Amino acid sequence: MTRQRDQQQADQDTAGSAWTDTGLVFTTKTGAPLQPSNVNRDFHQLLRGARLRKIRFHDLRHSCASLLLDQGVDLIVIKELLVHAHIAITADVYAHVRLRPPARRHRTHVRCTRRRPGILAVRKRSRPP
Repeated sequence: MTRQRDQQQADQDTAGSAWTDTGLVFTTKTGAPLQPSNVNRDFHQLLRGARLRKIRFHDLRHSCASLLLDQGVDLIVIKELLVHAHIAITADVYAHVRLRPPARRHRTHVRCTRRRPGILAVRKRSRPP
């Protein structure tokens, strides 16, 4: 986040009077909100560069919540991270993860590696039974 703040400050200095102060953390070079189509395009380029299968940007949210539940993080913490209005929403959406038997739940794990500076590659591997 510090690096993003520094980059945004540099963008603001470069844009000068053309800068639009939206108060957003992630913006264009002139401070405007990011366009979803541009975010998706850039995200898919990152996936291709990392040789990962194509997923929707929104799928990252579900993956994060599922991994946190699988690791035993409390549902209330995940609810707060996802900014769900009610715990029932989180419980309903992620019931399939919570209901998996522990033996099956821990058969796979996620390994994160740095392939290039600033890019994390996430690979799912099966553990031996």
